[in-house]
Amino acid sequence: MGAYEISSWVAADAAAAWEHATTSEGIGYELAPWVYMTLPRGRSEREVRAVLSGRIPVPNHLGRCWLLLLGVFPFEYDDLRIVRVEPGKSFTERSIMGSMERWQHHRSVEPGEAGGSSVTDRLAWETRWFVPDAIVDVVVRALFGHRHRRLRKKFGDDAPKAKPGPG
Repeated sequence: MGAYEISSWVAADAAAAWEHATTSEGIGYELAPWVYMTLPRGRSEREVRAVLSGRIPVPNHLGRCWLLLLGVFPFEYDDLRIVRVEPGKSFTERSIMGSMERWQHHRSVEPGEAGGSSVTDRLAWETRWFVPDAIVDVVVRALFGHRHRRLRKKFGDDAPKAKPGPG
């Protein structure tokens, strides 16, 4: 079982940081230029936003998203299931991926002083038997480190606080 947590302070109010975190555009910005994540087939941006805003009840199985290397080459999928939402504050995704039996991503946004906010990603995963844990650990840390650098670039920053999870 792997786990990782990373937090960044950004110079944006919590509402702006939440809006960014729950749109395809925001997710795309964080992952760029290395990875692009598709919407689940047959789902619109509006539907996904309705789930993340709490207007559609959870748990909600949204469907399979594809992760595309450089926006072109499919290399992984995420069978996206949102299991918890606190509108404007946090969401929890528990999914199955091609390389993982279990993937959990919890993102929270907390207001800070002087109009800034803290964005935290807590990740936990269990790889499939044929996937080396060490490789997934390196990829997850690199990808979410990249996402937080992009967040700080977009909104202004402070140094990130990263810590390994248990396991």
